[in-house]
Amino acid sequence: MRYLLFSATADGTLFTGQVHHSPYRLAPVACDLWSTEPARLDGLPLPDTPPASILGADTVDVRVYPLRKHRP
Repeated sequence: MRYLLFSATADGTLFTGQVHHSPYRLAPVACDLWSTEPARLDGLPLPDTPPASILGADTVDVRVYPLRKHRP
């Protein structure tokens, strides 16, 4: 399966490249600590309870192909 990776430089130049890895396999997870910081940074309402559900996956090896300057 191939996906696209996007990366930007400090001046806003956008690059893209193909990424390949095998499908993720779900794995058991536990959530003892959590943060509302990502929601706060995005301006979303802050939850006051732990996550209702979480997903986890085993690690996969990833191939990242050379990045190229993105052309809109």
